[in-house]
Amino acid sequence: MESQTRHWDLKHFEIGKELGNGRFGTVFLAREAQSMFIVALKVLNKAELTEDIQHQIKREVEIQYHLRHRNIIRLYGYFHDVKRLYLVLEYANHGSIFSHLRKVGHFSVPLASHLFLQLADAITYIHDMDVLHRDIKPENMLLNNKTLKLADFGWACHKKSSRLMTYCGTPDYLAPEMIKVAKEPYDFGIDLWAMGITYFEFLTGRTPFHSHLNSPRNTHLYKNICALNFDVPKDFPKEAWTIVKNLLAKNPVDRTKPGVVMQNSYLIEQAKQIQEDEFPSRVTTRSEVP
Repeated sequence: MESQTRHWDLKHFEIGKELGNGRFGTVFLAREAQSMFIVALKVLNKAELTEDIQHQIKREVEIQYHLRHRNIIRLYGYFHDVKRLYLVLEYANHGSIFSHLRKVGHFSVPLASHLFLQLADAITYIHDMDVLHRDIKPENMLLNNKTLKLADFGWACHKKSSRLMTYCGTPDYLAPEMIKVAKEPYDFGIDLWAMGITYFEFLTGRTPFHSHLNSPRNTHLYKNICALNFDVPKDFPKEAWTIVKNLLAKNPVDRTKPGVVMQNSYLIEQAKQIQEDEFPSRVTTRSEVP
């Protein structure tokens, strides 16, 4: 389905089941009536959007609409009516990678490596486009057949943006320089750090640094992040640990670039060993759209 220049409205879509809830709205399975193409329709209630959130969504739309990569969810278009804003998004038929990870506990090294190489490809592309994602985590990754799709560009911005002094993202995935944002700006390195956290989580089912409910304002978590204080399981693969360690370098300039990750022979060889039954089944079918 190509991006549309014509004007859409709700009558152009047949709405199916709810796929999930995001920070600001609900996502539905839908079919564009003319093309019969299956999409994910994100619906946001304008009354619930503050002015700051409206600006954030506008930036998200402006960035994601221009991204074209097989490992990034496409934003085909958008429209609005009096009460709601609608985003027409690519549909990923195997659902959330995070949900699958929680279901199985942790991924095998081949599956983790297969997905991680695709994530590295997506990050290489957006960085080449001068875009930082700023919220890389399994919750923001979908699976379409065997293809990882990076989603949710709500915190994304361009590198030249003055927002590189803005604190944002998810605590367990924050880089040290994000925590110290009041003192110094950050750059692409925050996405590389989050890649390292993600690969560790793929292999273990948990993040290396944990939030503690009894720690006010995540102070314990942030101290551990800045000190690189975390435990590595005894059975964690040595080669995988080298990859994680090099992405979690305290100095951002020392972190492995995603283009280099894509050429890592260990990841490439492990990804070749993936078994067909490791991929989740489809979460929905075309028949679930009326």
